[in-house]
Amino acid sequence: APQVVPSWYDMQTNSDFQKQIFSKKLKGTVDHLLLFGHRNPTSRKPAPHETDGTVSVASMTSAAAKRDAVDFVDYHSDHVGILSRDDVIAKVHGFLAGTPSTSAIAR
Repeated sequence: APQVVPSWYDMQTNSDFQKQIFSKKLKGTVDHLLLFGHRNPTSRKPAPHETDGTVSVASMTSAAAKRDAVDFVDYHSDHVGILSRDDVIAKVHGFLAGTPSTSAIAR
């Protein structure tokens, strides 16, 4: 990008925004999924140093981020591609419809 988007500062590890968000317990109040991508197709369990091409797995799966998630699923996908995957869309639709999770790890 030719310029830094102001919201990117909020997404930096240990930003004031992230500290504030992670200081509140969400489970039971705002149920949510933690769906993330990584670009290593041979990885059964993504390593912290892997990325989705933009963000590290370590950052996306920090203890604070995982703590209150109802489900935690990794996809072999990049930062933008994950948004248009049929299996991700089905997972989100199922979650919103109240369908129980079928898998802790997607492939």
